Amino acid sequence: MPALETSPAPQRIPASHRRARRASLVLLALAWLAFTYPMLQARVHFPTDFGSYFFDTPGNVHHPSNGADSLAFNAAYPWHAYLGQQLKTGHLPVWDSSRFLGVPYAADPSMGTFYPPNWLYALGPVPVVATAIWAATILASLLGAFWFLSLLRLHPFAAALGAIVWTFGGFMMAWSTNDAVLGAAVWLPMALGGIEIARRGAVARGASIAGVALALSALAGQPQVSSYVWLATGAWAVASTGAGVLRALRTDPAAVRTELARGWAAAGGAFLFGLGLASVQILGTLEYVGPLARQKEPVATLLGSRIPASLARTLLIPDFFGNPVNRNYSFPAPYYTEAAIYAGVVTLPLAVAGLFHRHRRLRISFALLALAGAGVAFGTPLVHLLPLDASLLTRFGGINHMALLIDAGLAGLAALGLDALMTGNARAVRVVLGTCALLAVAVAFLGFSHWGTNVSGGYVAARGLRGIALLGLAGVLLVLVRRSPGALRAACLGLAGLVALDLWLFGFGYHVFQPNTPMVSTTPEVQYLASEPDSRPRYAQTEAEQLPLNISTVLGLFSVNGYDPLQPATMNRLLGLASSRPGGDSLLPFPAMPAEPPVLDLLGVHSLTAPNGRVEPGVSAFTGRFTIFDEAGAFPPAFVATCWAAAPDDAALAQMQTMTSAALRSTAVVSADSAAQGLPPSPASCDAGPAAALTRYDPQDVAMVVPASSPGGLVVLTDQWYPGWTATVDGRAAPILRVDMALRAVAVGPGSHTIEYRYAPRWPLHGLAVTALAAALVGVVCTRRRIVAAAQRRRHVRRIQSR
Repeated sequence: MPALETSPAPQRIPASHRRARRASLVLLALAWLAFTYPMLQARVHFPTDFGSYFFDTPGNVHHPSNGADSLAFNAAYPWHAYLGQQLKTGHLPVWDSSRFLGVPYAADPSMGTFYPPNWLYALGPVPVVATAIWAATILASLLGAFWFLSLLRLHPFAAALGAIVWTFGGFMMAWSTNDAVLGAAVWLPMALGGIEIARRGAVARGASIAGVALALSALAGQPQVSSYVWLATGAWAVASTGAGVLRALRTDPAAVRTELARGWAAAGGAFLFGLGLASVQILGTLEYVGPLARQKEPVATLLGSRIPASLARTLLIPDFFGNPVNRNYSFPAPYYTEAAIYAGVVTLPLAVAGLFHRHRRLRISFALLALAGAGVAFGTPLVHLLPLDASLLTRFGGINHMALLIDAGLAGLAALGLDALMTGNARAVRVVLGTCALLAVAVAFLGFSHWGTNVSGGYVAARGLRGIALLGLAGVLLVLVRRSPGALRAACLGLAGLVALDLWLFGFGYHVFQPNTPMVSTTPEVQYLASEPDSRPRYAQTEAEQLPLNISTVLGLFSVNGYDPLQPATMNRLLGLASSRPGGDSLLPFPAMPAEPPVLDLLGVHSLTAPNGRVEPGVSAFTGRFTIFDEAGAFPPAFVATCWAAAPDDAALAQMQTMTSAALRSTAVVSADSAAQGLPPSPASCDAGPAAALTRYDPQDVAMVVPASSPGGLVVLTDQWYPGWTATVDGRAAPILRVDMALRAVAVGPGSHTIEYRYAPRWPLHGLAVTALAAALVGVVCTRRRIVAAAQRRRHVRRIQSR
């Protein structure tokens, strides 16, 4: 019998694949430990020292946190603290009454309510849990990327190199204290791996793996970055399908339909599974989209967030324009994070060699990822070809986030380059050596000329010398490969380690580990704000931030100021009556006021805070780190408006601009919708009605009692009107009116009444049902093989026994 023909095996080094895999995993473990070891010293990967700017807490004077990490303190900390607090008490946090006029919590995708790692915040302090989640996330990133690149049949050393570049490159390291960005990005390798499994025939299993990854990305809390992950997954599926079709056309035209069907089934199944698993968040978000202010940004605005072409120099010297940690950055500190594109100076020659890898589909796919990321992030005309200005998504950042795909593409190309070296490819060695030499010249020119930067020459030159040294070491290892083939394995492992060292020098110090100290304290100022004789002591900040914008969530206070990329339009317009800067991601402190705007009286703002030495309306009642002014004219949280007038929103806003505090107290401007049509004519005489006493004020459950002296009218609760709230008056369901642009009210007759509000939206149950169904389908797909195999074994055993 003639011997079967087999394709020649790749000429790899004579080393055990299992030993190479173990060595690669050890390298990954060492790289992970190098970035996380301060945890063993009881330090946290969180800017705990930021609290010292606002509270009497210890701050790290010698090693202050990076100023670019303010978002972790101002947003992630209060949001996660609230999530943990609510979960600990057995509640799903669907409403947050502490910010603005009350806002949806779980429906807001930036909260990450349904992202499984975030549930750990119920177990401990935010800095400790956030550090554990970050460490676990980058470990998952390393292992996920290693698994994906191994699926592509790359050498374990090459897979380890790609995993290191992906995990510790510019994008992931710069954003590593922003857990939402990191969580949305980290699942890309798993999604691509699922597509690879599907294209090899296991369509259902591959689609389910990719779907789980896409769902986790969607739940993490950064919809825009998640959309880029979904876009990259779709592009990878299209490229893989296209390659399969071209191969079929050359070898077996009858198989073209099979390739197309497999490709579309893989991509379609992955997206359907992803949408289904993430439905528990998506349905709430879709409800939230309708009322939003500034739902989308025009492309012209997005182009303002592009990475300037001049910053391409940071591909070679990452600190060419300084570094916020060193306090010499040429731009505002957060811009370093926004524009970080460093993937390692040693990575670049390997990526160039990857363009010559024998596997054409892979090199083209990774190159397209890098080019697409660069084309969008740098604001080229490619921006106009992609759906990057989609509603909602653009509220979470700019096109610079597409730098994520630059790192993904370069990581894949560098892995291909090292894989080519491992096969003894002489051309790959020459390409890497030549590119190292060219880059060394370019780094030397930038480092010693400091062309285009105002950072000190010595600082830039030192960074340039470091880059030249790294390229020189890479060249030595490559010469060793050429002259001593027996040292190939050690030299290539050394190259992977050199890349890890390069990225450690770049990224480790960017986010300073801090002692695990308290970040907030109950200062005398906080105690005074909380002591107002009101069950909802609402305050507003003026002129500057005396307290972090969202810190009321942690302190049990209620602030009309706050930060959130998503804000309902009606609330935004109402608060704009008191601010010259409405909109955006934040309702910042109000400008100096000669008199308190009537709208702040309407909203029950009992206190204004201001920097010491400034004079604001009201009575100066307390002075400490800042000054607090009492506002005697503030309305109670709920009151009876004895008159009303219906008007469309624009007319209502214009009318409210001219109304005095007395008029706002006596007359409610009702939104002209169907709920207002059942109201009787307003009385001719409009006197101020009595206050309604709050008997319960929980985030999702509010109760009040109207006194017997009430003449009847509309009982206004100065919290935000929003779909999902229901009301009862004396136990009977009552329609909720939207009054004064954004507030809630119910109509009552004369005398005493008990009013109860409950926030019980339907989308959580509907979304949970869809998610559970999708999870069950994924479970069936993942266990189907085992079930079928077990059934076959049982039948086989029965046949044997029957004999």
